[in-house]
Amino acid sequence: MFRSFAAKAPGTSVVIGLCCIAALTLPSCKPTEPESRPALRLISPNGGETFTVGREVVIRWEANLDSVTGVDILFSPDNGITLCWPVDSTIFPENPLWGAFPWTIPEELACSGGRTMSTVSNECFIKVQEYQTTDPAIEDFSDAPFTIAAP
Repeated sequence: MFRSFAAKAPGTSVVIGLCCIAALTLPSCKPTEPESRPALRLISPNGGETFTVGREVVIRWEANLDSVTGVDILFSPDNGITLCWPVDSTIFPENPLWGAFPWTIPEELACSGGRTMSTVSNECFIKVQEYQTTDPAIEDFSDAPFTIAAP
C-alpha cells in the first residue's frame, strides 16, 4: 500500500515528497495534511507592542468571506476579562476600512457591565469576531498582551 508523505532531508531545508510502503517506517516521514486557514485571524496588534493614548493604531485582520460576513472589534484592558467597544458598529467587507481599521486610542471606553474603563494598561488585548455568532472558531484575540501608555 502506498501513501503520500512529506519529509525533510536531514541537515537541509529541502522538503521532498515520498511514497512509503505501509510496512516501512521512516522516522522523518509524516503524512501531509492540507493547510487550513482560520476563518478570521487578527494580524495586529498581536502582542508586545506599545501605543500611546491619543495616537492612532491600525487594527488589521484577515477573513475568509465564506465564513465571515462582518467583523466586530473589541478591546480589553485587563487580559480579556472585560470587553470594551472601540468601534461603534460592525465593519462589513464593502467598507473601505475592511481588514485595516484605524483606531485613535481614547483615554477610556464603554465596556461590558455598563462600566467605563481606562485604556491605559500593560494587559491590553484586541478581539475580532464574526458579528452574527459567538462561535469561537470565528474569532481571534491578540496572541499576547500589548501596552497602552498615558500621553
